Amino acid sequence: MENGQTIIPLSKRKILLLVTGCLALGPLSVWVWSIANTQTRYYPLYAQCAAVAGACLSGWGCVYGCLKVFDRRPGLIVDSEGIVDHSSAGSIGRIPWSEITGVVSSEVKGQRLVTIMVAKPEKFVASGGFFVRALNAAGLTETGSPINISANTLQINFNELYSLLTQAFEAHRAARRADG
Repeated sequence: MENGQTIIPLSKRKILLLVTGCLALGPLSVWVWSIANTQTRYYPLYAQCAAVAGACLSGWGCVYGCLKVFDRRPGLIVDSEGIVDHSSAGSIGRIPWSEITGVVSSEVKGQRLVTIMVAKPEKFVASGGFFVRALNAAGLTETGSPINISANTLQINFNELYSLLTQAFEAHRAARRADG
């Protein structure tokens, strides 16, 4: 922590692995589409929908990953004013300590997340473009908060991230109590 500020850079290696996975998903989706009407395991429409979803996810993931590889902003900043999150597509940016009511660990579909509980979640769901709002609304439904930070694109593992954010929140809360 320098000058009361901790900076966690984006992990270009993790992001490139994401892009590689998305590149593999594209041809797999095309193959599923090509056999959808001849396979007998699933209803053909179900297979076609899965193929379209996979192709969309593949394309979106590749574009997002390529943009993130060249993003020079830190993935996460923790300072005396709050948290600045630029780690994912649903990132909100600055979250002031005054808005944060807790830091908890969550898991959604096997994905471990640090969930930042906030006093007015609807304020954060309403910020950003359509896609960011949709992601944050889904996060609110799944975890109880629109702000969910993953270590997947950061140069830190989940346990270190959770510990860092929990300790920073507790330190801010203790300082606020001491000030009256």
